[in-house]
Amino acid sequence: MTQIQHELKIHAPRARIFQALTDRAALERWHGAKVKETEREWHLEYPNATVFRWKVIESSPTRITWRCVEGPGQAIGKE
Repeated sequence: MTQIQHELKIHAPRARIFQALTDRAALERWHGAKVKETEREWHLEYPNATVFRWKVIESSPTRITWRCVEGPGQAIGKE
């Protein structure tokens, strides 16, 4: 099975990165999508009607993990 690893190196304080991954308005600005928040899930809808739903698996000050539970192609199950 082919595996693709994508990594972003962001030069910013940890608190700012944490906010960017846990705040609805910050996610909307970063992704350019309409973001809805439910308990332990993020729903991102892009202008072209592409939809992703991410379940929050882990959220602590040192680690955030999301798992895709709805999305196009082979996105489902990706973390």
